[in-house]
Formats: sequence, C-alpha cells, structure tokens
Amino acid sequence: MVKRRFLGWDRPALHSAADLLLGEIAPEGPADLSGCIVVLPGARAGRRLTELLLERSEAAGRPLRPPRISLVGSLPELLYRPPLPQPGSVLDRIAWSHALQGMPRSSLEALFPNLSDEELGSGALALAGTLQTLHAEVGASAKDFGDVAAICRNQLFFSDEERWTILADIQARYRRLLGEIGFRDRESARRETLSSGSVVPHGDLWVVGAPDLLPVTRAFLTAAAGERSVEILVAAPASLSGHFDELGCVLPDAWATEMGGLEERLIQVAPGPEAQADAVLAKLEGLGSLIAAEDAVVGVPDPEVAPFLVESLGEAGIAVRDARGSPIERTPGFRLLEGIAGYLESREFDRFAGILRHPQLEAWLRRRVADPPDSLPATLDDYRELHLPLRLSAHGMPPSGGEKESLPLAPRMREMRDALDGLLEPLRRSAPLSAWGPKIGELFLALMGGEPVHRHAPGGRALVELAEALGRVLEELASLPSALDRRVSGDRALRFALDELRGAMVPPEQDVGAIELLGWLELPLDDAPALFLTGANEPHLPDSVSADPFLPHGIRQAIGLLDNEGRWARDLFHLRTILATRAHLLIVSGRRDASGNPLRLSRLLLAEDAETVARRILAFLEAEKNPKEEFGAPPSPAPARAGDPPAPSTFALPPEPILSAPAPPPSIRVTDFRLILADPYRYALDRVLGLEPKDDRARELDGAGFGGLAHKVLEEFADTSEASSEDPAKVRATLDALLDRAARLRFGGDALPAVRIQVEQLRARLAGFARWQAGWVREGWRIERAEAVPAGDGVAFPVDGEPILLLGKVDRVDRNQRTGEWCVLDYKTGEGGLDPDAAHRVGSAGAKRWVDLQLPLYRRLVPALQAEGGGSLVPRDAQADVRVGYILLAQDPEEVGARLAEWSSTELEEAEEVARAAVRLLRKNRFVFARESSAIRVGDPLSVVIGGGVLRLDEEGDDGAP
Repeated sequence: MVKRRFLGWDRPALHSAADLLLGEIAPEGPADLSGCIVVLPGARAGRRLTELLLERSEAAGRPLRPPRISLVGSLPELLYRPPLPQPGSVLDRIAWSHALQGMPRSSLEALFPNLSDEELGSGALALAGTLQTLHAEVGASAKDFGDVAAICRNQLFFSDEERWTILADIQARYRRLLGEIGFRDRESARRETLSSGSVVPHGDLWVVGAPDLLPVTRAFLTAAAGERSVEILVAAPASLSGHFDELGCVLPDAWATEMGGLEERLIQVAPGPEAQADAVLAKLEGLGSLIAAEDAVVGVPDPEVAPFLVESLGEAGIAVRDARGSPIERTPGFRLLEGIAGYLESREFDRFAGILRHPQLEAWLRRRVADPPDSLPATLDDYRELHLPLRLSAHGMPPSGGEKESLPLAPRMREMRDALDGLLEPLRRSAPLSAWGPKIGELFLALMGGEPVHRHAPGGRALVELAEALGRVLEELASLPSALDRRVSGDRALRFALDELRGAMVPPEQDVGAIELLGWLELPLDDAPALFLTGANEPHLPDSVSADPFLPHGIRQAIGLLDNEGRWARDLFHLRTILATRAHLLIVSGRRDASGNPLRLSRLLLAEDAETVARRILAFLEAEKNPKEEFGAPPSPAPARAGDPPAPSTFALPPEPILSAPAPPPSIRVTDFRLILADPYRYALDRVLGLEPKDDRARELDGAGFGGLAHKVLEEFADTSEASSEDPAKVRATLDALLDRAARLRFGGDALPAVRIQVEQLRARLAGFARWQAGWVREGWRIERAEAVPAGDGVAFPVDGEPILLLGKVDRVDRNQRTGEWCVLDYKTGEGGLDPDAAHRVGSAGAKRWVDLQLPLYRRLVPALQAEGGGSLVPRDAQADVRVGYILLAQDPEEVGARLAEWSSTELEEAEEVARAAVRLLRKNRFVFARESSAIRVGDPLSVVIGGGVLRLDEEGDDGAP
C-alpha cells in the first residue's frame, strides 16, 4: 500500500518528517524506529533527520532506536538478496574491457570512431569506464541495452539502433564473463528480482522529499508496497497534490505553466564570481546578530564560485565549510601520482619538471641526491631556458662540459633524472594487473617518506583519505580472478588505479561554527533559516543534458530517465520550496565567469509573467554597464561632489615609485644606454634591483637565444682557417659543422620540435652569410679578432671630471689588408635590413634623437682592445678612423651583409654628450616611475610590477597603459 502525505511549507520538511515518524511509529514509550526504512535523496539530509529525531526523543526523555537510513539510489539493494556476489568497481571495469576486446574492430569503431591500436589494446580500460557508466545509467531505467535498441527502432524519429545493438552484444559478453567467474552485475540482479517478484522489504518504507525517483527505484517501491506500507512524504502543501504522482514525483506537465513567485528584491546581479562572494558577505554582515553562522547556508550550483566564497568570507573572519568536500584528484598526493604516470608514458621534460616541483617528490629527491640545488624550481627553469628539451632520454641530454660550463645544469639534471628513474624502474615493465598492487603501494609509501601521517595534521586528512582509497583499489587489483587478469605496463596500471579514484570526494573537517556551502539539490531539505544562493545561471540552474553521445534527450525521455522537462519541474518545485521556507534569502546571478565569459540568467528566475521576464532580462543586461546595480536594491550612494577628498587607499602600483641603488655604479655596459634612454625606471628594475623573470614557458628560442646561438657559431668560425677563405662552399661546410656541434652541446639530441626548426632556419641564414663572407674576403677583409673585450676593468669615460668605466664585448674586428681600413662589427639576427642610424636615432631629418649608443661608444673601446700577443689590436694612428656597423644575418639572403654607419664627427660627439647626460642621471641615483613616458608595455616581463596583465587597461584601450 502506497500512501502520500503532504508536509506543507509552513516549516522545514525534515522537522515535519521527524514529528510524523515519532508520532506515527512510536507515539509512546521508547522511540523505537528501527523497524522502518527512511529513504532520503542525500546523506546530509539523512544525518540531519537523525539529529532531529535524537533532539526530540531526548527532550521527551525517550530512548531512541533510530530508523535505517537509505539513500534513494541504494534503496533496491535493501529489498532483495543478490543470488550471486556483485563485482567491485575494479573487477567490473576489467570485465567490460575484456568484453570490448572480444568485439570486431568495425563494431567498436561504430561506437568510438577513429580508434587507435593502443586504445583497442591496453587503452580498452579507459573505454570500459564509459560503458560501465552507461550500463548504470540505462540500468536505472530498469532496462538494458537491448531494450534501448528496440525503442530506437520503434519509437524514435532518428534511429540509433545499430549502435545500441552493438552495445547489447558487448553487454551480453560482459554478463557472460561475470557469470563464468561466479558474479552477477547489479543491474541484472535488480531486473531478475523485479521479474521474479522476489522483492522483500525488511520494514515499512518512508520516502521523504524525493521528487525525481529513477524508474528502477519506482519499480522496487511499487513492488514493496504489496508487502509492506510505503509512506511518501512530499515537501509541499496539499493544494499542489495534482502536481505530483502517486510516489511523490513531480509531473512535468503540471509544472510547465507554474511561476516561481520570486520577488525582485531577493535577486542581485554581480559582475563576476568575486563580486558574487562579496554580495553574500555584504548580506550576511547586514543581517548582523539576527542569525548565527550555523543558521545560514550558501547554495553553490556553480562550483566555480566556491573558492571565491571561501576566500571572501574567510578574509572577513567567517569560517566556511564546503560540505561537498574536495575532489580527490585535487589532492597533492593524487596529482603527484598522476604526474608520475604521465612521466612514465613519455619522459617529457615538462612532466619531469612538473613532478619535481611537487614538495613531496622534492623532499624525496633531496634525500637521494648528493648535492641537491638550493632552489629546485629555479634550476628547472634555468635548464628549460638554456637547453629547451623535449624529453630527458638517455641519448638526448646535452653532454657534460657543454654549453655554459660554469653552470653545470646538464650533469645535475642527469643526476636527478637517474634518481627518479631508479625509483620508477619497477614500473617500466609489463606485468599482470593483479601484480601491480604491491608495486604501486611501495611507490606511494616511498614518496610519502615512510613516516606516519596523522589525519589532523596539516594536509593529513587528504593524504589519509587518498591512502585508504588507493589501498582499497589495490586490494581489488590483487584479488582479480585469473580469467580476467591481463598484462599491462606500470603506467597503465597506475592510470587505471587513479581513474578508479577519480570522482571520489575528500570530506571537509568538521566545524560546527562554519557556514556550509551546499549543492542545489541539498538546499530544499536543509533547515537553516538563511540561504544565500549564488551561481543562479545557466547551465547550472536548472541543470540539463544536451550533448550526451549515447543518451541524448530523446532517448532519456523514451526510457523514462529524468529529462530536461523533468529537471525543470523538479528545480522549479525546489525554488518554490526554498522561497516558502526561508526567513532570509538572497539569490545572486553572475554576469561573467572567472575567465570573463558572459553568462546567462537562470531560467528559474524567468518563470514569471511576460512583463516581469522582460524587466529582469533588461536589468540583467544593464548590469554589464552598471555592475553595481541590483534587482530591488536600494539606490546607489550619491556620487562624490567636486572638491571632496579622494577616498584613502593603501594600494598603489608600482609599490616603489622611486628606486635608488646603494651607490652609483662605477661602470656601465655600452648596451645598457639604450635601456636608460628608453626608461630610467625600467633600467633600475632590471639593473639596480636585478629583477629577472623566471619561468618554464619557453617552447622555442627567443630573439636573444637565437642570436646567442648564431654568435656562438660565428665566434668559433673566426678561429678557423676557412674564415679567410674565398670559397663560399668551404665556408658554408665549416659553419654547418660548427652549428651542428653548438646545437648538440646546448640542446642534446632531443630538443623541442620548434628548436630543431630554428636551428635549420639559422643554417639557412648562415648559408647566406657564407656567400657574403667569401665575397668580403675577396675584397681584402680579414677577421683580426672575435668577441674582443677591453683590457683591464673597462675604458674610462670622463663625465664632469670623474670617469666611469665603459664595458662591452665587440663581436668582430676586421681589417682590410689592401687599404689598411679597420671595422668594428656587431652581428644582428633581426628581420630585414637594419640600418645602424635607424637603430640608434629616431625622428625626422635635422631633429633626430639618440635612443641607442652602442656603436658610437664602441669607438671608445677600440684603443683598449688587445691583440692576441699583447699590445693594441688597432694601431694608434688608425683608431680615430675605425668604422662601426652591423653584419646582418637576415632571413632574406639578399639582406645578409655589412651595414656601416655614416655618422659625422659632430653626430658622434652628440652621441657622447647624450651618454654623459645618462651617466649624470645614474649618478643622481633617483629613478622615478613616470606612467606617461614609461617604456614598460603589457607583455614586458616586468610589466606585472606596475600592474600590466593584472589590472584592466584604461577605457581608451591603450595597450601601453596598465
């Protein structure tokens, strides 16, 4: 017998249910409810109902024997005895993978197009997870895959019968495999129980607040009603009885025309997730002493908002507890194991660097390596920047003693790689799945350091939960029947174990005084008087299914699963329940997500008359222009009047608008003058504070790296006999050999693909250089010195009677053997023809301004350049006539060659006077940030110091104004 009862909306549903249970089952004496089963939609509602029963029985002085609490999804298993044991998740998934591998490839490709051989082989475990989930979803409709195929054939406009027939064959294979080893899957056991009429309830059933029962649960309840009483408690007033069926589930057609009845004063629009959190905080603070923390909950249909709520309320001193917990895949231990699986698969440097940055593995590594680096992240960044590796294969790493001998990155990286490979060596072979459990367990214990971990220590709860869950999976693996065991690699076994854990939640710490964050479906039965609902946006509220590859809306509807109309009816009913049972309510809808993408207003907020709908949509869209406006909110404060002092702020960018060095520098590189002239403050950030960006984002050589590689090759070329050859073929062959050697020493044999392409691009430029160089030699020119530096500590450059030392390195000094002429040359790898004057001066003719002083000041270095045997490289009588210029290594072969400067003595003197002014600025030692003239642009590595990439640009969109 099924009996419906309507609890009304005058009080929270669980309070009414508790009173009804006690009054009906145990009106007198001991409160013995152990003879009944109470079915609820969620575990939290079950715990709260037990608390309410205990409170009432204690208040009445009656001992309580609580009822058996069951969740809706697990109710059928309380109503029958399985004829055979049911497989655990591990065994179940492996059985599906075996069933998949027994099918023809053509059939599998009809289900999963473009399958690779790997996916059909060891990768079938991943595909099996998809079928495992689909099996459970279809089973919830009390049907199997064959039933769906028949429905597709007979009822749907578009028939997907072929795919479902294939799925039915796989399902039959799966069931046969389980039967051969003495198991029966849950869905089959349920169907057999219903068909045989062997439902046996062990007590009366009370179903509380479950408006969307699955077909299989409905079937079991109906069958149980023939044996025991089934009480359906609907959390709604009796006036809405026509909106629910006999089991208390919503009737979509009846709710299709219902309105929400939501007042606009309860709705607020916020620009983004952070503003949503601020709106909750403001409302909570506005209530003040009216409510305690335990009397308020925050609804979070959109999980993206949760971190902002935790941060915003936490900063205000309000404890927050996310009742849903955190996904186990976000725990540090899980991420480390996942990173290890990835490294085992590919040995890519990115994966290696990722796991070495994990604190647990870094701690392990420091115990194993003789001389670990002081900063492991910085070492990894340096290695990435210098060597740009793809993998850390044995043959691919740069040889020891290669590029930058003073920074032995390759040997150090090789030592760390070998230590990690030693740890992971047991997982680099193939073995039966059942044998991998102990090996993975040993790896986990080794990574954790072998020390006891306490649940209440920092991070301990997540680690213990992970260890316990992983232990259960590994135990299942170890007990696999031999008929379903199979050989897989260690990384596949680890991936399989992690996939089994994925989706599990780590429960949060208990905190009685914390405000709970709850999901949408938990809110209707929660009894806190204050509710703040965030994320009232599509597609989170109401949720919907629109693109399922196997169970789209039409099939769901046909087999009786909850479809979009059913979800709408359920969620509208929940909204009405919340409105009627809360003393304090705020509903916040976001305009944009955390990435800035626009959001849509929840349709639940539009379940009103046409005029209200139009007004709300306009207000929602208007909130983009006026983000502080809200539905039903009091007027915004009047704008500040002219003359009012600005509101004080403790935040400013940059944090140090004036910089100074401990003392003026005694020397300066000639290339630094360009920085000083462009922006003294930018120069100070770089050269005074020594700020240098460090990251591992490089995937190719930047301009400096490309130029550095070219300089390395050309420096070594200058010392070869072919440097004086007139044969371009010989010059090119030498350059090719030098480039191959330089690339091998720096990048090893396994650099990133883009780097290998760049090496070949440089080879093409060097081919153009070879042709030019041979012609240059034919004109009488010879390289006298490469990478020449002044003798001593630098070259004195007098400024106001006090010298400063000029520093620099000259790429190349050439002499013409026929004319006696000398040239100081600088290699340039920039695109196109770079004219020295255009690079050093800007402005119109007659009003040019010096922006770089490199080549003019090279002339100051010439007297101090020494020949190999000592003495001045350039004879004293020729020093005044030395020419300066560039050797371009352009992409276009026609642009390769020398570009000599043609400055007059007056212009060169102007350049030196500009250099003196720059030195005076250095000696003044006061570098002031000037936003209007700042050379720091968005994209500059140091732009974050002044807010670039952090704060919005100005309204004019000037990408130079942070």
